[in-house]
Amino acid sequence: MKLKTLFPATALLGLAASAASAAILNTVPMQGNNTMVHVGIVYDATAGELHAHKEPTTPVLVPLDVSNPADSFNPADPWFEDLDPSQQGRAFNRQYGFVMDGSSDPLPIGQAVWIRFVSASPGLQSYTYRATPPTWSPMFGTEGASPVLQWSMSMFHPAFTVPPVEGMHSATFEAFMVDLNSGQEVAGVTPGQFVLDWTSVATSRPTLAIAKDVTDAVTVSWTTNATNYVLQGADIGQPMVWIAVTNEPVVAAGKSTVALNPTGAARLFRLIRTP
Repeated sequence: MKLKTLFPATALLGLAASAASAAILNTVPMQGNNTMVHVGIVYDATAGELHAHKEPTTPVLVPLDVSNPADSFNPADPWFEDLDPSQQGRAFNRQYGFVMDGSSDPLPIGQAVWIRFVSASPGLQSYTYRATPPTWSPMFGTEGASPVLQWSMSMFHPAFTVPPVEGMHSATFEAFMVDLNSGQEVAGVTPGQFVLDWTSVATSRPTLAIAKDVTDAVTVSWTTNATNYVLQGADIGQPMVWIAVTNEPVVAAGKSTVALNPTGAARLFRLIRTP
């Protein structure tokens, strides 16, 4: 059996929703009990500067299989590949909301505040999100997008995502003044730099490990506490047809392990959640 290494030391993972309790989501949850965390932008006309302040809550980036364990996203929606547990299953959060603070001085006529991405911790990505029509567009430098948000100064909630592992993340931005006629930054107003922070939690999905011995026999293993999953395999090709592996798993070295005989075909494996 030939194994194609698509993921170091792991196989493809997948989750199937429970028929009894699962929901197919057509929107991306905000996370954090739908509580907004405001980032207030303030223009100080006397000082000729912008600055920002945010509420003290630190949002948590959470993968869907943790926040909505039985649910999945609609495959027709543009965020499916990034966020669905059967795909990348990235952790996400939409709590931060950019808003012009009530204490801000009025902006000069013909000028606006835009937001510029400066830097971020590795793996952090950002997207423009709308439920209707379904929109999931890279922004703030993600996937080569412009680092600048041409902000309308209405409240705006970007979606931020990271790989689904435990950690801490941050991103640095600048609010700067723009002349709307020329599209150029106003030189006489000092930009206001600010940092957004997050924590992230790990996926609850078990990880598959694949090993092959000198005879080309293959073992596939996963943690024993993942009792509501079924192992499936598929020959690499188009279309890929996933078929349940009928070999009975045995516990070895603290793992549920399935031994497979070599077939000569390149294959992928995944775990599918069952009701």
